Formats: sequence, structure tokens, C-alpha cells
Amino acid sequence: MARRPGVLTFIWRNFLDSFDRKRFQKIFVGNDEQGNRYYELIKSKRIVNRGFIPGNTSSQLPPPEWLTWLRGLRKLPPTQEEILTNRQASEEMAEKVKKLEQDRRNEISASESEKMPYIESTTISDDFDSQPRSFPRYSDYYEQQSRMS
Repeated sequence: MARRPGVLTFIWRNFLDSFDRKRFQKIFVGNDEQGNRYYELIKSKRIVNRGFIPGNTSSQLPPPEWLTWLRGLRKLPPTQEEILTNRQASEEMAEKVKKLEQDRRNEISASESEKMPYIESTTISDDFDSQPRSFPRYSDYYEQQSRMS
């Protein structure tokens, strides 16, 4: 029967394997429209480091699909079709938001023009004193208040 290697043999083999250049080579997975190049650095069967080399003009974050891959939230890198469909969906959503915002502005401006109260702006008040007022007076308010008392 074959003997299992001991602890020292296991450590010695791992030490020698650490000098292997193939082990620390970057495996390029893809790139995006900004010029970023994405890679995996496989250290063992389970430990995988992911990173990217930024393009010359890229000072922004990578697209969200690539960010999820870099952080390990997804196993496979995103495809170009997936990125395009997500971008189209976000553009459509932005257009809908602009349209709803414009409709809301139009609705508010129309409702405000209907609800504008009549403001009496006299400089001399006949009711209380003869000094000019710095704020408008609402005759409807004072009439309703006198009826209630």
C-alpha cells in the first residue's frame, strides 16, 4: 500500500509550487467598451482573485455587470449582449422617468393656475389701522372669521 505524504512533504511541495510561474499568470477573461481588461488569477482550486487593468481613458468605475463579476457575486463574466440589453433597459427607464417628470411639472403648473387665490393688496387698511401693510390681506378669510364668531 502507498503511504500518504506527511505534513512536511505537503508543506515542501506547496513551497516548491509557489515558484511556478504558471500559477500566478493572469488569465484574461474579457474587456469592455471603455478599454478595461478583466482577468482571473487562480491560486488554487478554490481561491480565485479577479481584477482589471484600466484603459487609458477610463477613470470611471467599470460597468455594473463587470463589478458584480469582480466582486464574486456571479461566476461567469458578462456577455456583450447582456451588457447591451441592460444598457437599453436603463436608457428606456431614463426616458420614462423624464416623461413622468415632465407630466408631473405640467400637472402641477396647471393645478396651481386653477388654485391661485385672489389676493387683495391694498396699501392702506380700512379695517384695523391706516398704516401700509407689508403682506397681503385676504378678505375672504376675515369675512369667514367674523361669521364664525
